[in-house]
Amino acid sequence: MDPTTRNGQNMLIMEALIENLPGGVVLVDREKKVILANKKMVQLTHLPKEGFYLTELSKLFEERIDLGAELDKILSTSVSPVVVLHDIPLKKLFYSLSCFQVFDDTKNLIGGAIFLQDITQEKEIDTEKSEFISIASHQLRTPLGSMRWNLEMLGEYMHLLPEQAQKNFYEAYKSNRRAIWMVADLLNVSRIEEGKTEDEPQPTDLAVMIRSIIQEVVSETEMKSISITFTPKKENIPKVKVDPAHFRDVMENLVSNAVKYTKAGGKITITLDQLDTYVQVSVQDTGIGIPEKDKMKIFSKFFRSKNAVRVYTESSGLGLFIAKTYVEKWGGKLWFESIEKQGTTFYVTIPLA
Repeated sequence: MDPTTRNGQNMLIMEALIENLPGGVVLVDREKKVILANKKMVQLTHLPKEGFYLTELSKLFEERIDLGAELDKILSTSVSPVVVLHDIPLKKLFYSLSCFQVFDDTKNLIGGAIFLQDITQEKEIDTEKSEFISIASHQLRTPLGSMRWNLEMLGEYMHLLPEQAQKNFYEAYKSNRRAIWMVADLLNVSRIEEGKTEDEPQPTDLAVMIRSIIQEVVSETEMKSISITFTPKKENIPKVKVDPAHFRDVMENLVSNAVKYTKAGGKITITLDQLDTYVQVSVQDTGIGIPEKDKMKIFSKFFRSKNAVRVYTESSGLGLFIAKTYVEKWGGKLWFESIEKQGTTFYVTIPLA
């Protein structure tokens, strides 16, 4: 078959395919010139089907994304990256936007594609769910606090109770504490989503904070025969500007997870270092690790890996979502490296104060 004829047929097939996709699609060549847009994209953006330029499309999203820059990344790499952004507002609706590479039948990179999908309904459902969680959490906080106060008062007389009653009392107290922590996590997520978090960054000595957190988990690590060490890589590491209470939440979550998911006889290593213009904390464990298929979801709300649920059943699945939100608010990053059944290392970087 003549190459020209074959290319023409391929183009017709491609047009037919993208016309039937549920979202808006724009195809661009390697020079970022628009080749084709489907009807759905025209409906969503009110741009013409042909003859418009990428700059016209970019203007619709310039407050949230530099579309040209994202396409440059995709068109200049040999890897097959996918850029995905959620909750992009456009004409009072919300969309997810994806950019990815396009190859010909000989696997040569010929351009990129932009996929726009209306997620307004999902956004509304998520908002309603968040409002319900916020109301429920506020309603639960007062009775749980009252229960805690009464349990602590009764705890002063626990020595008068039979041994079995003491065990039952201790289990009730632990359950109450877990419920309070879960409600606190739910309220934190609610405040984050509503943009109402009270964040007061100030110069903070991370070494002092980390040593304090380690002291809080010593009894648990000793019970499980887990060694936990903290090693600052340099002396007098500068302070960083974070909200001390929120950063403590971040570190307590990472250290607590390391303890929970490391088996008896394991090892936890915490390091602190200054790298150029930021400070980096790492929390490394020899625990259960994170399965490859779960790595993309690990910072999602309410998500927990199946292997984590088997080891520790009671958790809100919100801690890492909250931690990542706080860290990024201070201009930092939170990420991890993990091999299932071998362990995980979480890294936190924060710019110098």
